[in-house]
Amino acid sequence: MENQRDLFSPAVDDRSRARPLSGDGGESAAGESARLRADVGIERAAGKAERELGFEWVTLAAEFLSWFATSVAKGQPFKIEDARAAAAGRGIGMPANGRAWGAAVRRAVAGGFIVRDVPAPAHSSNGALKWQWRAADTV
Repeated sequence: MENQRDLFSPAVDDRSRARPLSGDGGESAAGESARLRADVGIERAAGKAERELGFEWVTLAAEFLSWFATSVAKGQPFKIEDARAAAAGRGIGMPANGRAWGAAVRRAVAGGFIVRDVPAPAHSSNGALKWQWRAADTV
């Protein structure tokens, strides 16, 4: 009975608490893991969208985001959920998994078409804050 632990003593290795990674500005291991899982989800959803809707769907959607940012939002901040709704009305195929739009956003950002602006409540996420975007040339 000498090695028996007290029921209320702290755990020796509590893996449920996030620990900061060394040298990365303090992002926790849990945050890093969540980001990696999100990246995998986005890439899988984009791959499926391109198989189902056409090989260049991500490029088409990124170009649509650029057009939406300048022509519809007219340089003002917009939410991706608003652009998705507009895309559906203009004949852009809608992927089964909305995460595919993450790949389109990344491509539009990498192409210098849109930039992240300020967060705002999103209907698609029960009012959770989501980033708004704007045309890159209006910053």
